[in-house]
Amino acid sequence: DQNLGGHAYAIQYTTDAPHWGGLSGCTFEEAISWGKEAPESPRVQCFCDATIALPIVASGLIGSGVERARRPSRSPQ
Repeated sequence: DQNLGGHAYAIQYTTDAPHWGGLSGCTFEEAISWGKEAPESPRVQCFCDATIALPIVASGLIGSGVERARRPSRSPQ
């Protein structure tokens, strides 16, 4: 059992509401109880189709100058 404290922040785009019982509508409170999210982490839920939400978020990130972190090289040295 390894407790890493959960993610530092969370964003959820979903078309499903939790009251219908669908897994994609899982609440952040459940994720906190499972240890997947840190209790003090900032969280945002957007009840919207991803084909609408993701282009808006990507455009905002590109416009703000946020750069993608580079992955470490996996090639043998």
